[in-house]
Amino acid sequence: AKVGGRMVELAAVRMPVLSVSAEKDAIAPPAGVDAVQKLVPHAEVLRLPGGHVGIVAGRTAASLWQRTVEFLATSRGGADGT
Repeated sequence: AKVGGRMVELAAVRMPVLSVSAEKDAIAPPAGVDAVQKLVPHAEVLRLPGGHVGIVAGRTAASLWQRTVEFLATSRGGADGT
């Protein structure tokens, strides 16, 4: 993939990656969002029930924010923990 005109090897990304998708998202379809795992193999994919806004502010919002906080708390040092 090219970023800013330069080729980048996304599989070489070492930092933790969390990809969040919504089952019924018409704005960012889950298959497209979850495809990040093919580019960054260690990426964690979290798919939640609901739509684009619903996972952020609806019934499942609490689980999204809880998992996000856990991810950030355990991922501070990078993929190798340093």
